[in-house]
Amino acid sequence: MVPSPKRDEIAFQLAPGGGLNAQLYVMKGDGSGVRQITKGGKTNNFLGTWSKDGALLSFGSSEQNPTGVDFFLYEAGTGTAALAVKNQGTGGITDFGAGNQQLLLTRLASRGSNDLYLYTRATKVEKLLTPHEGPGTFFGEIAPSGQVYLGSNKDRDLLAFGRHTPAGIEILASRKDAELADLRLNHAGTAAALLWNQKGKNQLTLFDLKAKKKVLR
Repeated sequence: MVPSPKRDEIAFQLAPGGGLNAQLYVMKGDGSGVRQITKGGKTNNFLGTWSKDGALLSFGSSEQNPTGVDFFLYEAGTGTAALAVKNQGTGGITDFGAGNQQLLLTRLASRGSNDLYLYTRATKVEKLLTPHEGPGTFFGEIAPSGQVYLGSNKDRDLLAFGRHTPAGIEILASRKDAELADLRLNHAGTAAALLWNQKGKNQLTLFDLKAKKKVLR
């Protein structure tokens, strides 16, 4: 289940037959008003994330692509869903930029390797953010400024925290004893909560994005 950050609405995924062909639904916070937002049948659907203003919900679906997963957007205001980005393999929309005009996409390049793309809805142009060779793991978020912060293990053994720049990925924080498991930006885009995995144990740190330094362990 994924609750909306702004509306009294919760999105969830359910396989009616208990197996494949999962469908997506939304309901009110008290469990009432359940509505299916995918078309049903033998399609496979994968729940994504809400935009920060709660206006849009991303999801993946095989509705128009029997060999892969395209990326769709559900509009909470109208209760309708539509194709946003065609895709050849698997992946999804993982974050929304300011005004929901830019989308952060992840695409599986091969087993053990994915890439991040910044997609502009108005122009339908996407930019590869993580060019690499061989295995690679990347995830991230878009700050209000449009800056993309990400987890990356490009040219390194352990996942570290960095940001995308015209010159490539700038590493901002790394550890020799742990790797980055997740990250979350605050609403102002001034700090990042970093979750590190150290031999199976999670540790949380707070990173000041302006000062480029850790402020809490």
